[in-house]
Amino acid sequence: MNLKSLIGILIICLIGLSGCFSDTLEDDNVTGNYWVSTIDIPKNRMLGYSDQKDGSFKEIVVPSTLLKLKWNENYLLAGRLPGEDWINEYYDVINSCIQKIEITRNNIKPSVGLALDSSFIKKVDILTDLEFKKRLNKDLSFLQEPNRQSQLIWYLFELKKHKDPKIFLSKDSLDSYLTKEGIKEFEYEKEYKN
Repeated sequence: MNLKSLIGILIICLIGLSGCFSDTLEDDNVTGNYWVSTIDIPKNRMLGYSDQKDGSFKEIVVPSTLLKLKWNENYLLAGRLPGEDWINEYYDVINSCIQKIEITRNNIKPSVGLALDSSFIKKVDILTDLEFKKRLNKDLSFLQEPNRQSQLIWYLFELKKHKDPKIFLSKDSLDSYLTKEGIKEFEYEKEYKN
């Protein structure tokens, strides 16, 4: 093997290894067990939940791209911009909600084997299709507008109860829920640039 080949192999290995070490730009505690983490670029900003005081071993509860946070002693509200495959993201949120409803309604214990039950998955998919089509003409009508990329998906966490959020696909549905529940003010607010 000549020196040129050896240098070429070394360069390829170094380039390959450089991708293994990501650069954490931000890892900040927001409130309680919730942490904002940004890896490599601001577009990769997400909200995590950790039982560890130092924020290690986070479970991602709001995927990227996180743009807004508001919170008080009882609630944390996170707004994120959907990715490039935005229509499927909205569909997946509805699918996840319907799956949780059906699990509760049918008194099913969540398990790895649940994904293997094809009749359950088919039922959830049918219900999701119906709900998604119905909502395209109502609170998701903005998906058919040119400025749809500016619409955020909202996640509302009850800080003292659980880490599973209520998810809102439009600002109108979020505002309606906040009014109905009497949730008025968020004491703290943080906005991020993409």
